[in-house]
Amino acid sequence: MLELSSFQLETTESLNVGAGAVLNLSEDHLDRYTGMREYAQAKARIFFGNGAQVINREDAWAREMAGSGRRVFTFGLDEPREEGAWGLRNVDGELWLAEGRANLMKVSELTGKPIPASLVKERGRLVDLMSDSHAWLHGKKFALYGDPDFVMGMVKILLECGAEPTHIVCNNSSKRWVKAIEKLLAESPFGVNGKVYPGADLWHMRSLCFTDKPDFLIGNSYGKFIQRDTLHKGKEFEVPLIRIGFPIFDRHHLHRQTTLGYEGAMTVLTTLTNAVLERLDDETRGMGTTDYNHDLVR
Repeated sequence: MLELSSFQLETTESLNVGAGAVLNLSEDHLDRYTGMREYAQAKARIFFGNGAQVINREDAWAREMAGSGRRVFTFGLDEPREEGAWGLRNVDGELWLAEGRANLMKVSELTGKPIPASLVKERGRLVDLMSDSHAWLHGKKFALYGDPDFVMGMVKILLECGAEPTHIVCNNSSKRWVKAIEKLLAESPFGVNGKVYPGADLWHMRSLCFTDKPDFLIGNSYGKFIQRDTLHKGKEFEVPLIRIGFPIFDRHHLHRQTTLGYEGAMTVLTTLTNAVLERLDDETRGMGTTDYNHDLVR
């Protein structure tokens, strides 16, 4: 077994391993490379030859390395959906190691340890929160933008809560990623109106918000200019921005709120639901026009 750095792979010409794996790519060694794409190209040299490829499907750069006609195996923490894909599947409240449609072994049996009570409780809180949020998020239309991994996670959580992701913009997505998103949308009744715009930017998103208005926009700080532009046309055209993602420059301390795991999902859902409620308040403040009673939640 060999562990090879990108530095070593740069000078490799005859490597032909039986199986090669890329776990993930992060912004390392960028003093050596012109950017992430050049760094990824160096890493991809581990797949010279005809050996099997083992790829982290949750990493956008690694996904792009899958070769046509090659034996490709993927892994991730999400649920595997095809043969050769490994991951985790929830079966009646217990996590299983799975390959494709086959459930292979309970995670607790694999590790020899039961799932910690703290995680069981955390998951229960998330499920409870999802149930409470569903009434407010169901049927709401969301446009979203960002990096591939962020957008993939947001689409999943929106569909789970009955929300409708309509405009999905990702400038640096791969073809494989686009297929994965389109498959998610096709499998849910709430994804039928969703459309993916690979390679598009926020100028394109601005046009979409004018021509097919969503209820909310999800993304980083740069979306505030879209909210301003839509509001300038008239209050009824405004698309409020919900700040989730990176970077967020115009609000404090949001970088301290995790978006990972059960705790992160609770943070995301709390942010989304409260944005819907804030919008509801904003639209029902007119005394005698939109405000007819003293209900706290209208």
